[in-house]
Amino acid sequence: MIVLGIDPGAVTGWALVQTEPNNVAVGEFPTWTGVGALLDAQPDVVVVEAFRLYPWARSEMTWNSFVPCEVIGVIKYLACEHNIPIVQQSAAQGKSFKLHLTNKYSKHMHDALRHALVYLRGQGKFPPGTRDWIQEELISTVGALR
Repeated sequence: MIVLGIDPGAVTGWALVQTEPNNVAVGEFPTWTGVGALLDAQPDVVVVEAFRLYPWARSEMTWNSFVPCEVIGVIKYLACEHNIPIVQQSAAQGKSFKLHLTNKYSKHMHDALRHALVYLRGQGKFPPGTRDWIQEELISTVGALR
């Protein structure tokens, strides 16, 4: 199974996780510019962090252009064009998966990888307690797609 996890925003983090053989690639790009190239990998599902405007943050978001919403819209459109199902998860769901990686991976890469792994865990493809194959030496950082 191949899962594409995405943390949408002005900088969009992504993680492609393949379960057999175990393979992980992470990276980031500005807004939605690299989504089409990632979908060419033909993932079985796209897992994207949902955008929520929380009441306590609404005053900070006044006059905001809500870039994550735009990115999610592009992702939904392109995934639909590729006939790839989309699953949205809350930020809290993604944070429920603890990773212990070094700082060479951005917050956005971490969050995208967490979303992919939470999805796999929920599908029974990644049982709790079997995190040992998510080690830094197995992650290929593809970096910025432009």
